[in-house]
Amino acid sequence: MTGFLSVLHGRTRVWDCQVLHNGRWKTGAAAFLGDEQKQVFSKLSRYGSVTKHMSPASRRDHITEAIFYNNEEKEEGMSVNLTKNYSIIDKWMLSKRWEEEIVQTRREMIAFVTYFKDLHAKLTEDLAVQGIIVQSYTSGQKSRSNSGQTTPSWL
Repeated sequence: MTGFLSVLHGRTRVWDCQVLHNGRWKTGAAAFLGDEQKQVFSKLSRYGSVTKHMSPASRRDHITEAIFYNNEEKEEGMSVNLTKNYSIIDKWMLSKRWEEEIVQTRREMIAFVTYFKDLHAKLTEDLAVQGIIVQSYTSGQKSRSNSGQTTPSWL
């Protein structure tokens, strides 16, 4: 037997807790509310035929030893179950990281494209201003050449 939450209790938990502890997702676990108690009682009922002729003190000691033995079995099986569940959680966490990575990449790409759109608009504006300056310079040169003026040396 392995420890797990009852089905009703597990549904009130967050998704990753349900994956780890929900009884329906464990092999050999109970599928209905109350079945986990049935498993415990069926395990302990084996000792009924042995302990019915014992004194109350001996019965208590025998059942206590049986419960300790049962707990040892559970603890030995927990490492196997934890490694199985770890791979499930590891894959789930990896998928969450990839979802976050996709969201972050989208944000970065939007910022990247926005930066280049702004840069394009500024460069286009600068080119327009430079074009106006060049036009005014060339038109000034034409008017000076038509009027016979010489251009200064610094131009």
